[in-house]
Amino acid sequence: MGQAVFDSLDANFAFLEEALGHSFDAKFRRFVLSRSKGPPAGIMFIDGLTNEEILHRDILRPLMLDELPLRAGPLPEEPIAEIAAEIAAHLLLVAEVEIVTTFNAILDGVFSGDTVLFVDGVATALLINTKGWASRSIENPDSESDIRGPRDAFNEDLLTNVTRLRRRVKDAAFHCETLAIGARTRTQVALVFLKDRVNPKVLQQVQDILKNIDIDGVIDSGYLQEFLQGRRWSIFPLVQSTERPDRASAALLEGRIVIIVDNSPFALVLPAVLASMFQAAGDYYHPSPIGTFLRIIRVIGWMLGMFLPGLYVALSSVNPEVMPPALAIALAASREGVPYPAIFEVLVMDIAIELLAEASTRLPSLIGGAATLVGGLIIGSAAVEANIISSTMIIVVAITAIGLFTIPSYELGLAWRIAKYLITISAAFFGIFGIANAFILLVIYLSSLQSFGQPYLSPVGPYRPGDYEDFILRAPWWKLNPTSRTFDTEQPHEDSDKGGR
Repeated sequence: MGQAVFDSLDANFAFLEEALGHSFDAKFRRFVLSRSKGPPAGIMFIDGLTNEEILHRDILRPLMLDELPLRAGPLPEEPIAEIAAEIAAHLLLVAEVEIVTTFNAILDGVFSGDTVLFVDGVATALLINTKGWASRSIENPDSESDIRGPRDAFNEDLLTNVTRLRRRVKDAAFHCETLAIGARTRTQVALVFLKDRVNPKVLQQVQDILKNIDIDGVIDSGYLQEFLQGRRWSIFPLVQSTERPDRASAALLEGRIVIIVDNSPFALVLPAVLASMFQAAGDYYHPSPIGTFLRIIRVIGWMLGMFLPGLYVALSSVNPEVMPPALAIALAASREGVPYPAIFEVLVMDIAIELLAEASTRLPSLIGGAATLVGGLIIGSAAVEANIISSTMIIVVAITAIGLFTIPSYELGLAWRIAKYLITISAAFFGIFGIANAFILLVIYLSSLQSFGQPYLSPVGPYRPGDYEDFILRAPWWKLNPTSRTFDTEQPHEDSDKGGR
């Protein structure tokens, strides 16, 4: 499609009709330019992507009814740039008008909702901004809901999402760069950052990664997340996703980068560390003691979800001697008649919980919660009555599921749900010693992860005492630093060129 624009209106229309396969939503309109009987002209647009009110009021009406500042008749001897500039300056009532000379630029524009104007005898075209497709209204965040805080969430419109950030960060340092990714989809991607706070090395690296992505199409921000991860096979997210504009705005103030993808309601935030994904937006809208209490509850939930199944297996099968006699007798009595080892109980029930959780996301919202709740109750009670699992196991699995569901980040919660199997299986073979070893291996692995030069376990590893005022403890606002040292822009890490590896 590197073909240059023809100087014939018929040739331009014929080329576009052939290129688009005579698609029903590609609309062509011929008319005579102005009341002074100027040269023939025509517009082409994609129905459904354009604002027809702008098209009729600000383009067709002026072009067909207002007098041309140019002389009437054929225009073969007029300079092309002058003709295009005259039409754009005197007739079109639209703010954004671009002179283009190739069909590549024309197709990119009309697929994004622009309208192209051809004038017979002129080997150039005007690309006019008439974007106006239907989009979802601003709604409450579903995956990151909170009791207190803003109720708006990102939607699928790129401009709307960037605007939600600009409303919150009214600063001249707010920069937004756009680029198109995907050989076929040409998806618009916005790179948003604060110029005076972002780490320039990290910014350059992100720009290089995005520019070098070679893929047919980008349908959602998750496509880019895999390219930005660095460690392609890591189950732990090295790029944070959020559907909340307030969280993305707070990340900008910390010196981080926000990536917004057209047609995706989830923005990407980087660099990302483990601690930031344990924090919820509501932590900062409550008083400091309440925010700290909520974070402690989440840590307790994470510990129960990660270690309770393994501890149950270890105490039931390998190390019953470490329990008080009364507790050991009670646990043995609850497992009386169960013909399977404890590890089988845990794996069966964990998989059942995963099935219920996955089913709840696939079922319609009106029946999803009720169906999974009833299914869980029926399966649990029937399994206990059939002596397939013990009654204690029901308690363990319920606490495990509730504990891991308290993690605000869905991707991080999934990672911990997978990682807990390592601890549970190690407990089946080596008991409490296996739990300790599995956790140590997990910590070593997490210590090796970096997100664009930022250690994943920061501020614990490496130890950064200045960051502990916003770690598990949420200090009052008057004691918090304006920017977190974890994402310090003044002293970038020496290995920040390693990306998310």
